[in-house]
Amino acid sequence: KDAEFVVNYANENNEARQTDTKSFDRTKEKYGVKVRLKGYVKSTVNVLNHKFGGDYSSAVLKGSHTKSLSNQVSNSAYGLVGTSGTYIGLVHKGSVGNSTTSAWKYTQPLYSNKYKEYSAAGVVYTYTNAYVTVKTNAGSAFTLYAFD
Repeated sequence: KDAEFVVNYANENNEARQTDTKSFDRTKEKYGVKVRLKGYVKSTVNVLNHKFGGDYSSAVLKGSHTKSLSNQVSNSAYGLVGTSGTYIGLVHKGSVGNSTTSAWKYTQPLYSNKYKEYSAAGVVYTYTNAYVTVKTNAGSAFTLYAFD
C-alpha cells in the first residue's frame, strides 16, 4: 500500500496544494553598521515534493567597516509522524543561501534568488524565514531576520 502511494505521487506534476509567499522590508543597526533586508520568501507544499526559498537582497546602508554579508532562507516543515501518523513533528529542516566573496565591496548589495526542493510525506505546516548575517572587520557579527 505504501509503495503504491509513492509510485503514484513521488513524481507528481499536479498543482501545488499550498503556496505561501511573504514579503518583508526590514533594517537593523548594530556595531555602527546599518543593513537592510528586502524581498520575499516562498514555500510550496505538495503531496510529497516541496520547495522553499526566496528572492531578496541585503544591503549595507551605513558602515564602511563591514567585512561580509551572508543571506539565508531557512525552512522547517512539520508533518505526520509516529504510528499511523498520530503525531505532528518536524519532518524536514534546511536552508539555502549565498555569501559575499573576498572581492565584495560594502557598497554592493547581495542578491539572492535561491530555492531548494525536499521530499516528505504528510506535511501540514511550514515556517520559512530569511535572514542576513553581517560581519565587521573587527570580528563582530549580527543577524537581521525578515520575521521575528
